[in-house]
Amino acid sequence: MPGTTITISGPQRNGLYELVRNHLGSVGDLWDALERDKDFATAARLGLEFGEDFELLEDIGWASEADQESVGLTMPREKLAETLKRLRRDARRAPFSVRHEREPEESVDECWRRFRQAWEVCEELLCRLDSSGQDEEDPEPISGVSPEDVARYELGPYTSVTDGFVLAALERAELHEQEAEVLTSALMGHLGFKWAPSTNRLFFPRLEELRQAGLLTSIERRGEPYWSLTSVGREQLAKEREAGEVGDLPESPQHRAWRHAREQAAVRIDGFRGEQTEALEAADELLNRYKPSLSQEWLDLSERLHWSTWHMASAIHCLHEWVEPDDEVPDVEGLAQGQGDGMLRPGTPSLAKSKEATHERETASKKGAGKSTKAPSAGKKDRLGPGELDKLVLAYMRKHKKDAPQTPSAIAKGIERSSGAVANCLARLEGQKKVRLVKPKPREYELVETKGKR
Repeated sequence: MPGTTITISGPQRNGLYELVRNHLGSVGDLWDALERDKDFATAARLGLEFGEDFELLEDIGWASEADQESVGLTMPREKLAETLKRLRRDARRAPFSVRHEREPEESVDECWRRFRQAWEVCEELLCRLDSSGQDEEDPEPISGVSPEDVARYELGPYTSVTDGFVLAALERAELHEQEAEVLTSALMGHLGFKWAPSTNRLFFPRLEELRQAGLLTSIERRGEPYWSLTSVGREQLAKEREAGEVGDLPESPQHRAWRHAREQAAVRIDGFRGEQTEALEAADELLNRYKPSLSQEWLDLSERLHWSTWHMASAIHCLHEWVEPDDEVPDVEGLAQGQGDGMLRPGTPSLAKSKEATHERETASKKGAGKSTKAPSAGKKDRLGPGELDKLVLAYMRKHKKDAPQTPSAIAKGIERSSGAVANCLARLEGQKKVRLVKPKPREYELVETKGKR
């Protein structure tokens, strides 16, 4: 029998069991990676993780509740530490994971409280194990980025990229910034590059090559270069996209800001709630004090109430009301200006404006329901809300089924939308099994017929 590495209490055991049970709910991902996606690296990683879960269950028991006062864990120290780090990460990601159909419906805040105890158990046990990785900064954001995707989701140093990749990033930057020309730093954000002098030294010559090739053009404003695609560049991008040579862009700056804001809100909302409670208790104390309160006491308290109320409102907005940005449209809410901190500041109109923008988007979506899918007139196009481009593309493909299979460029021309946006839309619809990729180079798609329909 292996020796005991560490002994835990009954409540600690129950906290670990909740995390293991939650992770085993995704066991179907192993089959998908192995058989459907042929992603053997992911399948191997999941196999190791589930193996750790089973090994841990052998120690803590398979029943949901345990009567014993203490449980001995026999996993080797290093392996146990790595397993606890993974479970700790799962506890932080739980509020944003997809809810299983058998699980009760609950808010992000309720889910976060449910997994908080389990997260604290992992923290305490890692401290007891004196893990060398305990003091290192955990790169995992709460919104669910796996270790393998950290480099893609967070800004990094300059890396060599293809012409088409730069052109696609600039096209998306123009769309999101709603400008004909884009600042270099904004373009870097869409490419996933972190601004730094070393990045500039490597990136500027690359942009100059594309400019001399006639794919980009630049103008100078206040001493800073701004970039835009030329007609030749757009044609080149369309060709590479149809040939499947562009690839997926990194997370966009607007989605990164949204994600960071949710992370901060989930972590800080309990603290904000405590601030609000203390401020309200102070107000109640002043109201019910036997001795009359002074005006200055109320003025001091008003500032405290102002800040605590705004903090609560901003956290709630980031968690429950800020709509996840869609890459096909600019984020009209414009809530978070800085990456990693979406908290609003008292006195700013951002919250009210973002609510107005959300209302306008929902109103426009309702007005557009049931209308013809006729392409918008030439000139400035109406903005589409989330999911509207999918409907437009599918409607066009149904109407022109006799022309199938069709390329993204052909569909984009028919509905007068960006070929890049349509290409991304088709890739998404393919993943949803609504369209089928018939030919990879150049890319051609057709509708997936639903059984039973004529």
